[in-house]
Amino acid sequence: MVSSSFSLYRAFSLCTVFLLCSCSTSPKLTSKPNSEINPQWRNHHNSVNAIKDWNFNGRFSANGTDESWNGNIVWKQKKQDFEIQISGPLSSGSVKIEGNNEYAILTLGDDKTYSDENPEKLLEANTGLKLPLSDLQYWLRGIPAINTPNAKMQWHNNGHLKNLNQGGWKISFRGYTKINSIELPRKIFMQNSEYDVRLIIRNWHI
Repeated sequence: MVSSSFSLYRAFSLCTVFLLCSCSTSPKLTSKPNSEINPQWRNHHNSVNAIKDWNFNGRFSANGTDESWNGNIVWKQKKQDFEIQISGPLSSGSVKIEGNNEYAILTLGDDKTYSDENPEKLLEANTGLKLPLSDLQYWLRGIPAINTPNAKMQWHNNGHLKNLNQGGWKISFRGYTKINSIELPRKIFMQNSEYDVRLIIRNWHI
């Protein structure tokens, strides 16, 4: 009887150790409130979210199932107004899309212009590329989009966002750069069921 009890105790102990080891080596994405997880992240998020006027230039590529796009990108954001320019070997030549929360205008390299209330639909209709532009203005700064629910996050040791799952996309932040005492992303890799997108930011201005 004693031997049987000891065997059960030993088996329970081994299972407990195994579960603890498994948890420590396999971190999970979490969607708990910021205040419950990481005070460093909360402070960083508040600082970045306060930046309303910003712009950057860099390199952009997107590999889809049947087509690829790549080129230089310049993004200018002033509160809700945006202007995005992509130039290089795109299937439609250079593209400029500008607008705000109410409308968007797209201009192609041949100076033809198109408009729509939805910038994502406008970009897809004229280039074939589907990107969540409304969410990207947040992801580019290394924070989750406010209008898309169920964001799941992982952080670097300093509290900056490392991985983000949101809106069907997996976003990985591979490096940061300091601008005016605030760290902003330098390399962003994104994937969903259709695309593999990579963005290398050369210069930030805030």
